Amino acid sequence: MTGKTQMNIVGLVIASTIGSLIGAIILYWIGSLLTEERLTKLFAHPLFKKLGFKKDDVKRSIVWFDKHGIKTIFFGRFVLVIRSLISLSQPELLSK
Repeated sequence: MTGKTQMNIVGLVIASTIGSLIGAIILYWIGSLLTEERLTKLFAHPLFKKLGFKKDDVKRSIVWFDKHGIKTIFFGRFVLVIRSLISLSQPELLSK
């Protein structure tokens, strides 16, 4: 884009970094509102069932974070969709 438009690389890097940070903060805030009980109820909704989620997926993910939390966060931040899911992860789980 910087070669074919008026955009410059420095402005593009700054804008994308700020946008990514704001998005992560918003997703982190949403994640702080999602308790285990709320997530279990949410996953019981028919829409999530159609998407392939199960109620016990919440418990399994909590066990996963208890076991691999720091490594999952570090490596997950490099993967496009996973980085957003990491931001949504429950903050109290990540502080363990």
